[in-house]
Amino acid sequence: MKAIWRGQVIAQSNQTIVLGGHHYFPRTTVDDRYLVSNAQRGLHRVAGPLHYFDLRSPDDGITLPNGAWHAPEAPGDMAILVDHIAFEASVHVIS
Repeated sequence: MKAIWRGQVIAQSNQTIVLGGHHYFPRTTVDDRYLVSNAQRGLHRVAGPLHYFDLRSPDDGITLPNGAWHAPEAPGDMAILVDHIAFEASVHVIS
């Protein structure tokens, strides 16, 4: 699977986890140049607390607020998500 934003591959893996229609990519397969941590927090009913990232293009600085997230404290069976990142709908995920 590839995550594509603004024509650039920002993550690529054959081992994503699908939850709620989103592909969660292993953290090591996501290009760090696009991720900027922010203070946004949320709560997913299954995955637990969510922490968000803005996506920022290293080429032109265009930013997508809260464009990615991860669940660093996912409980129980969802603990498989701890080291994974998902993207909002404007990031196209293709095989």
